[in-house]
Formats: sequence, C-alpha cells, structure tokens
Amino acid sequence: MAGWWRQAAALAAIAAAVAGRADDDVPAFEPAPAEQRSVARPGIDLAAHVDLNVTLRDNDWRLGGGVQHVVIGGHGPLVFDGNLTIGGGTVQEPAERIRRTDEFVLVRLRQAQRDTLAALAGDPLVSAARLRALELATEADIRRVTAEIVRLRDRYAGRHANLGDEAWQTFQRDVRRCRRSIADPFGADSLFAAVRAGFAAADTDP
Repeated sequence: MAGWWRQAAALAAIAAAVAGRADDDVPAFEPAPAEQRSVARPGIDLAAHVDLNVTLRDNDWRLGGGVQHVVIGGHGPLVFDGNLTIGGGTVQEPAERIRRTDEFVLVRLRQAQRDTLAALAGDPLVSAARLRALELATEADIRRVTAEIVRLRDRYAGRHANLGDEAWQTFQRDVRRCRRSIADPFGADSLFAAVRAGFAAADTDP
C-alpha cells in the first residue's frame, strides 16, 4: 500500500513539473497591431463614401451597410447597399474602389473635352493656335477636377458621421460641389472659360 502511495505522489510531482514547464513555453499575449485589429467606429465612414457618391446624380446617395433597403429622406433617395458598388460591379477594397472611381471620372472628363473641342474646331473664328490654347486649358481643368476628388478623400480620411447630423450635411455639400465639377468641368469657373473669355475680349478691343 505504501508503495502505491509513493508512486502516486511521484506521478503527481512529475505532472506538476510538466505543467509548469508548459506554462513557461507559452508566449505572453500581445495584442495585434492596430492596423490588424477590427475596431468598431460609430457612424458612416465618410472617406469610403466619397468614391461611392461623387459619380451619382445630385439627390442620389449610396451607403455601404449590412442590409439592403431604401430610405426616402430630405435629400432624396438614400440607398443602403450591403456591397459597395460602382457601375454595377462590387468593389470592397479601398484601393480598387478608388481606382475605379478615378477611371470612371476620367472617362467622363475626356469625353467632355472631346465634345467641347470638336464644337470649336469648326468655328472659323477659332484659329489653330487658339484651339491649342483652349485644349491646354481643358487639360488643366481635368487635373483640377481630379485633384478636387483627391482633396475630398484627404479631408474625410478617418472621419465618421451619423445620418442627419452636421458632419453628414457638410459631407453632402462637399460631394455635391465635386459632382458639379465632374458634370461641368469647363464651366464658368474653369480655366477654359477664362481663356475663351480672354480671346473674346481681345477680339472686341479697338
């Protein structure tokens, strides 16, 4: 009987030693780097929604959320889409979403440039030199509009808002301003308009 007790005690001691060594082998817990942790943030990620909304019509708004439904509000139809979509395609990665937005906007701006210059090419009052100057002005305006989108992304990086609050309303105003620049890149405030007005003034000077 005594031999059995000593054997049990020895086994217990060995088990305790093994357990202690196992504890020593377990590395201390270290939290994941901030960029790898999923951090819950309140409200709408505004930076992500710049690209989701700058190419829409004035009263259309699209949000990326966990459900799909439409809310009719004071600013027109507000579309909640479970996937972030642009042009019918699902875009979830920020870099891809930005790339597709830039590509879409540039196509629209280039088409507006071609149409604008084509309308002037047949005008006998517009010389080749003036047409070239106006073309360079449209290039500058295209860069201005694309830079405006970049500034809008930078402005709202890391910022969040809730529907209806002041930050969301400011975001909507900024997006609408950017939409107008995309829709009318060579309008009254453009370099193209200023150059053309300068030519017109030169023609009327005595």
